[in-house]
Amino acid sequence: MNLTERYQKKLDRMQTADAGLDGVLVQIEVTNACNHKCVFCPNADSRRKKKMIDFKLAQRVMRECAEFLGDDKRICFHMNGEPLLYKHLSELVRYSKELGYNYSFLTTNGSLADEKFLTELFEAGLDSIKFSINAGSKETYKKIHGADDYDHAINALKFSWEYRKKTQKDIKIFVSCVGIKDNYEELVQLNELAKQYSDEVVFYYPCSYAGQKTDQVEKMYCDMSKLPIKTFEIKHSAPCPVLWNSINVTCDGYLSLCCSEADNRLVIEDLNHMSVKDAWMGSKMQRVRKIHEQIQEGIIETTPCYSCITGKQYDENKIDMDLFELALRKQ
Repeated sequence: MNLTERYQKKLDRMQTADAGLDGVLVQIEVTNACNHKCVFCPNADSRRKKKMIDFKLAQRVMRECAEFLGDDKRICFHMNGEPLLYKHLSELVRYSKELGYNYSFLTTNGSLADEKFLTELFEAGLDSIKFSINAGSKETYKKIHGADDYDHAINALKFSWEYRKKTQKDIKIFVSCVGIKDNYEELVQLNELAKQYSDEVVFYYPCSYAGQKTDQVEKMYCDMSKLPIKTFEIKHSAPCPVLWNSINVTCDGYLSLCCSEADNRLVIEDLNHMSVKDAWMGSKMQRVRKIHEQIQEGIIETTPCYSCITGKQYDENKIDMDLFELALRKQ
């Protein structure tokens, strides 16, 4: 499965109780900290306290999910932040294989991906790595990422490609880039370089990230349709399939409705005090799914999902205070 197929599956596939629990994705935010401040990313403006997930909590979440989910178990060690900041990452990848997860993957900016760290991840059993490289030159990269790590990212990509060739391991290597006005002139150049060392290069259109970047999207947007590159636009609608096919756990230990936000505005259960199964199949998740199935804007307005679906900022005064009690706390 390539990168666009994987993402389309997440956006298209509805998962219901009648269909069983096969193919559900587990996403664990190992950290919300990041060493970059990309201009299109909501994490750069996040007010959450930066932290790493408790190792034992991460293991428990992985173990519980492995026990109640069906076949085709998939796990991602990334939501917000830079996962390679987490020192126990290789251990979690290895543990996922011990638990029987079929596919493990992550996204990284590549700045911390030295040869030793990458080798540890691949030897632990990582199935796929995606490098987020959002420019075709050092100067533009620094402007967009807020860090002078272009050479580090490219070298990490090249090493991964050579490592796979040398070891013959079945590792998928991808590159993604968010196409905006600031890097438009370099997109073809980046594509030509990156495709030599990856299975697929995908250029995303900027998105509002569940309302967090709504005002900035229009300013950054550029039309990439005439360029000889593969593009993908992330669009969410209601009912949102992610509510049925993705278990999203923040580094704080909260169950979130979605991975596309950085300030815990979509968290509804505290996994520090309940099991993943009880939370994900519990009354609050069922209520949110019901709201989405009813697809009436007046009801959708009671959830922060309103921003993602409509592209408009939600009104906090209209949010269901009981359902989103955790999210409405001052984080």
